[in-house]
Amino acid sequence: MKVRFVDFGQQYEDHKREYDHAIQRCLTMGRLVLQDELENFEKNLAEFLGMKYAVGVASGTDALKIALRCKDLDTFVTTSGYTFKATHEAIWENGARPEMVDVDENRLAHDVNVPVHIEGMVAPSEHAIVEDACQAIGAEGIGYSGTACYSFYPAKILGGLGDGGAIVTNDKKLADKARLLRHHWQTDENEEMGYCSRLDNINAAFLNVKLQHLPDILQRRKEIAMRYKTLSGVVDLPFYQEGRVWQDYVIETDDSEELAMWLTSNGIQTLGQGMTPPHIAQKTGKKLMMTDKLYKRMLRLPCNETLSDAQVDFVIEKVKEYYG
Repeated sequence: MKVRFVDFGQQYEDHKREYDHAIQRCLTMGRLVLQDELENFEKNLAEFLGMKYAVGVASGTDALKIALRCKDLDTFVTTSGYTFKATHEAIWENGARPEMVDVDENRLAHDVNVPVHIEGMVAPSEHAIVEDACQAIGAEGIGYSGTACYSFYPAKILGGLGDGGAIVTNDKKLADKARLLRHHWQTDENEEMGYCSRLDNINAAFLNVKLQHLPDILQRRKEIAMRYKTLSGVVDLPFYQEGRVWQDYVIETDDSEELAMWLTSNGIQTLGQGMTPPHIAQKTGKKLMMTDKLYKRMLRLPCNETLSDAQVDFVIEKVKEYYG
């Protein structure tokens, strides 16, 4: 049996007719940039997430970068040390320095300016200005800061045809400014420099179809995560936070690399961290003990909605077999 980490082809086949119709409509009508499909997706996304406005941009990284530019940043901006480097890049690019905070045993950093809702969990913070929700679309409790950023990179829960992202906010002034910034600040005054960061229409049309199926996608991923609970006592399991979603299913074990090689030899794709922790890579001199530990021990098991129960059970079987 083969178990892919993400089966992009199967995701497409599951709703092929709907996707093809949406894409062909864009191509036939020549509607490719900043057209109705994008506006409809933005409206539907904001409604799904219970927020007022959504602004589609070229990536989750750009969403963070533009949202933070709309804020008055201090010299230092606190955020999690346990996150993809894009969170820190967005802070650096706005002239501030990311002050990295260690996480707790559940991988969450508390009371920071840019909380990261990592792996589908929601990180609490009383000092949040913008939330990095790129891995947590659909999780309960996001948006408490008034502004959250999402990614539509293909491997995400709401994955698109390529890169893409969105700023979702209740702040009309921020949404209006973000729309100007994503399109070179095209106004009569042109008093600011913007970016070329538009979510293209074909991608928006595709995402608009997938958004309709997002509740089913989230439910199936939750079912898979519940099935993985049978690994309790074999490896350390992720935090089953109430209201979370399952972008990834991340286990912890002292021999994560060896387990990954064993699963690969049995046809199961996994994903390790594969990177140096950001606080070390950026030579901050900080000691983030829990972050360091997680980077060494973590391993992502397949947890996408295309998996059958038989495939999930096969993964469970092979993990248990490795540990005898």
